[in-house]
Amino acid sequence: MHKVTCPKCQRVFRLSRPVSQARMKCECGEIFVGSSTPEPPAQAGGPPDSPLGYLPMQALSRPQFRPPARRRYNPAMLAGTLVLTLAVLVGVGLAVYYKQQHPKVLVREDWKTRQATPEEVARYLAKPGPAAAKQPGPAGPEQPDSTPGAETPPGATRSAATPATASAPAPPESDSRVDLGSPLVKTSDLDAASTYFVGTITNLTDRPLAKLTIRPLVDGQPVADANGAVLEQSYEYIPPRGKGSVRYCIELQGQIDAAQVTLVARATPAPENMLVWDASQNIQASQVDEDGAMKVSGFVKNVNDTPVGPVEIYCDCYDADGILVGNGHGKAGAEGVGINKSAAFNFKVNGKGLFAAKQVQARAVARRS
Repeated sequence: MHKVTCPKCQRVFRLSRPVSQARMKCECGEIFVGSSTPEPPAQAGGPPDSPLGYLPMQALSRPQFRPPARRRYNPAMLAGTLVLTLAVLVGVGLAVYYKQQHPKVLVREDWKTRQATPEEVARYLAKPGPAAAKQPGPAGPEQPDSTPGAETPPGATRSAATPATASAPAPPESDSRVDLGSPLVKTSDLDAASTYFVGTITNLTDRPLAKLTIRPLVDGQPVADANGAVLEQSYEYIPPRGKGSVRYCIELQGQIDAAQVTLVARATPAPENMLVWDASQNIQASQVDEDGAMKVSGFVKNVNDTPVGPVEIYCDCYDADGILVGNGHGKAGAEGVGINKSAAFNFKVNGKGLFAAKQVQARAVARRS
């Protein structure tokens, strides 16, 4: 840089190139002829009295910033994280799949809640999801209604009165573990105003049933007894497949066509240690006494592969048409019966019309010793 100084006001003019004997006019009005002189370079530091005077001018021109260091990742750590993430995802997927294929199904029976058997769970999974929302509980044994008067002693009959009201729940499907066959329609000489549906209960599983409840439907609707409860007939202790069967006899008032009636069965499995088998052999029935009772006696043989505890005998008497005319139960004399051993029993059977009894059916119930 070059400078020219006004002789009057000492104003300094800075020029980019040197001039010699140039005519110039200052802002103060002075006209003069001047020559430029070189201007010394700027000092390396700031003014002497400045706190930054000791620093070079280059340090004040532009601050320098160091970019952050790039983070480096360990390949082994990345691989381990990826493997752990995949393992967690696979574990969650397997857990969800297992839960869908093995749902926890609970069944309510005898005021207690238990977990359903694999067969019951399989039937539950076979049902369609949305369509089954209005159907009764998960597949498995459906329980008898807790309405007073809805159950009767084993073998007893109940009369129908009127069709159930329209607000009654939709009837469930019949339990697939039992076969009721094709019921026969019979009439009794003792009560011509009633119709009896008779047949045989066959257990299709290898496990005995503690109870089987049969509900008749007329034209797809349940019927009610004289007390307004839904008509049902319960039978206890159904032998497993190959070890006997139990007859059923359901009484409906009026003359009803068999095509109008559908029977719905609901089964309750017996405990694991309970055994049930046919005991109709080696049984004798006496004549009816003056009180209308009949005595049954005989021997029950343990046909199981294990010793059993005290044995109870449940006996049902039918007329020639299969209509139930009496029932009862008693105990065998022995406290326990070994394999292929026998125990004697003797008890009375009561009922209406025992004089017409032509067939006697008995079943033994015991627990493993």
